[in-house]
Amino acid sequence: MSCFTAWSEVMECMSIGGQVRHYYRYGDLTTCDKETDKLNFCLKNSLSTGEVREKAIQEFYKQTLQDNLKRGSSEDIWEAKDV
Repeated sequence: MSCFTAWSEVMECMSIGGQVRHYYRYGDLTTCDKETDKLNFCLKNSLSTGEVREKAIQEFYKQTLQDNLKRGSSEDIWEAKDV
């Protein structure tokens, strides 16, 4: 996990293009919570080393995957628009 990559994702999300893309896909603007959480986790976890760090990163991505499955996808919006 790279904190620089996480920072870039936050900046991309907060940009005008990122907001327009999110609005087009999901129908609302975003506060970039997912990207900000990733950056915060990366900064907090950057001081850890070894197995503790690897385990924390695995748990973070596992939780992120579970949250994404609960939220749904952009295809749900397109199904609603087709009706």
